[in-house]
Amino acid sequence: MSARLGAELVAASANPRSELWLEPGCGHTGAYAKDPARWQAGWQGLCDAL
Repeated sequence: MSARLGAELVAASANPRSELWLEPGCGHTGAYAKDPARWQAGWQGLCDAL
């Protein structure tokens, strides 16, 4: 998904807590491979907020 489309989806979301995680130079699933610790910290933060 492109960053532009992701931003449009977040803007259209009815959930005010919607977030968009972008990692420059990565495709849809590339952020985990590029920096697993950062990805895991972001995911843990999301889970903790629920």
